[in-house]
Amino acid sequence: MLAKALSLAVMICAPSILSADMPWRGTLIGQTDGDILQYSCTSVDDGVMNCDFIQILLSNKATEEEWPEELEGLQNEFNDPNIDHGLLCSQVEPLLRFMADGMPYDTSAYQNDELNGEDLNEFAERVRNDREHTFASFDAIRRFCEDGEFEDLVTFVRLGHERDMNTCEPYINEYSLRFVQSTEDQWVVSEPPMGACGLINTSRWIRDHALFWRHVAAKVITNPEATILDSELACGLLDESITNYDWSGSVRVNCEFIE
Repeated sequence: MLAKALSLAVMICAPSILSADMPWRGTLIGQTDGDILQYSCTSVDDGVMNCDFIQILLSNKATEEEWPEELEGLQNEFNDPNIDHGLLCSQVEPLLRFMADGMPYDTSAYQNDELNGEDLNEFAERVRNDREHTFASFDAIRRFCEDGEFEDLVTFVRLGHERDMNTCEPYINEYSLRFVQSTEDQWVVSEPPMGACGLINTSRWIRDHALFWRHVAAKVITNPEATILDSELACGLLDESITNYDWSGSVRVNCEFIE
């Protein structure tokens, strides 16, 4: 049954796909960072087309490589006699009581200035969505507030860091490019150099297997000695890497949570 359905789909779609001399619309996956690239292209003249892109890049809030620096900063703060560690404990104490009491719907007994504006109903909803991590974190901070041991504070901060490593923040970038057809199976960007860096967009579309189109995003800096206006950033430091966007395959992204 599945084979028949797939065959029927191919028969229905094949005429439009095979006759397509340009990419029309669809979604591609970046093979470097796993970002999503949605596109919609329209013909504006013979051998010329405009493409509108929406790039969705998911970036992890934290990495393992950042942990040693964060741990060092935590150690310095713990040893600083001018930092009042009791302030942290006073801020979380109402939340600890709230959780220990089973997070009741009547929150009037926990509302005070030390909550720093935290809405307990929203907090309870977040706990229910991430119960294991939240309870482990608050158990660690409870132990720290009871015995003042640095190891418990490290556990609390480390749990937060691990959650951030599995949390992705979406970055959405919308842009448009004009392409000209260079060969039967390739379209290339037709845009003048941009800015003080003389940036030339060399992105292109390449037809695969006479059926589908993949996109190669690239740019070249022709004036690396210059600096970007209103900043001290040298043009030579700009990214000139090449990103391949494919219509097949997938890239693993560690995103257990999205914020």
